[in-house]
Amino acid sequence: MHTQPAQFGGEPEPPAPVPVADVFDTAIIKGTFAVAIPPPAETITSKATLDKIADTPLPPRTTPGPNTNPGTTGGGNTASAATQDSIPEPTRPPTSDPSRPRDPIEVAVGEINQKIEKAREAEPVPIDEMLATRLETYRDPQDPGKLYFRIAIQPRADRQMPIIPKDIVWVQDVSGSITEERLSFCRRALTTALETMNPQDRFSVIAFRDTILTAFQGWEPVTPESVKKATNFIGGMRSFGSTDILGSLKTLMTLPRDPQRPMIVFIVTDGKPTAGMTESSEIIAAFSRLNSGMMSIYMYGTHKDANAYLIDMLTYCNRGSSTVIKGNRWDIPTSMADAYMGFRNPVMSDVSILFDSASKSEIYPRRTTNLYKDRPIEVYGVCPATETELVFQVRGLAFDKTYDSVFRLPLASAQAGRSDVKTRWAMQKMFMLASVFSRDAETKDEMLRSMRQLNQSHGIPLPYPTNLK
Repeated sequence: MHTQPAQFGGEPEPPAPVPVADVFDTAIIKGTFAVAIPPPAETITSKATLDKIADTPLPPRTTPGPNTNPGTTGGGNTASAATQDSIPEPTRPPTSDPSRPRDPIEVAVGEINQKIEKAREAEPVPIDEMLATRLETYRDPQDPGKLYFRIAIQPRADRQMPIIPKDIVWVQDVSGSITEERLSFCRRALTTALETMNPQDRFSVIAFRDTILTAFQGWEPVTPESVKKATNFIGGMRSFGSTDILGSLKTLMTLPRDPQRPMIVFIVTDGKPTAGMTESSEIIAAFSRLNSGMMSIYMYGTHKDANAYLIDMLTYCNRGSSTVIKGNRWDIPTSMADAYMGFRNPVMSDVSILFDSASKSEIYPRRTTNLYKDRPIEVYGVCPATETELVFQVRGLAFDKTYDSVFRLPLASAQAGRSDVKTRWAMQKMFMLASVFSRDAETKDEMLRSMRQLNQSHGIPLPYPTNLK
């Protein structure tokens, strides 16, 4: 997610690297599992190898107890009902109402999500030994009754998790607001991006303004011929016309989703719609409701004055993150590469993280990105200072199976964090409140009150003041 100091208190720094994470596993072994792994020299490069590890016997598992919150729709990070259920999920139109016309795209998305949920119902394969965690805690002397914490989760550096094939859509805004000179740098950056795709990926390339242009009909495998065709398509992009962002997003929904592949969309735009639906909050609400987590949306803002509100909220609500360039147009190729390299290597999709509600933890974000080889998932939380441990489950899909890890982390052995752990928790909560404000018209007043209260209690500035009012 992209933030600017003037809007949101600055962008959080990434977590410290987890080189091998033995220090964390030492603590976890005493609670959740005893390590059962293949020889360290083995490199996992295929689904068959992961299945081999899945067949490795593990000791009896300690899972979250009966108080575990079952999670939010589509998978997400959840905590105690007592602490988080006061913040409502955005309302959705009743799908069972026979009088309401069904959007064909909505029907197709529903069918895909049913397949994903069916896959989730399968008996999960434990992969505890494949993931590492980092736990930091902070106790505020001015607020002694609470303990703030940050957890980073990522694949262990000494255990190779297989990279799963992905479906990737490269989307370029070619409307008149993207000047031809700026578009030339975007073309150069996208051409380079094509070279970073993995051999088993499938891809598509789309240009949009108030109409849609596509390089292919459907998905194409990554071959020298398809990459050359896509490169020629990108080279022919020209800047003119108006911008229909929602229309282009809905077109993406017509691409078939393979439940065994994460579907990732990378959109390059200034985020300023001028055709079709033009109100940012309405676009965020309409697409997020329609997508329901099916696609992960990543966006790159081509100008420092891009519509950060739309770009940030649309990605936050749809399992992605955003980048808005802070430099000049000639910095686009370099800064765009930093954005798309982060999602190059997925290892688990449709991730959900569930905390045992007994800890009364309040966790954000509620919905995470996929898990990538080179990018940790971070969650921030707060719990009563009397708690002694955190128990949570990480679950996701890879290939045709559901995998999970259950962790029991003693708080006494956590690394001591700084006050920014508390600040970032408050920032994450503010961002979540802003996302509900953007998606749900019925709770706007309630969310705005909650954001103002958070501003007063934690000193977090209200984000996007021209949009959230």
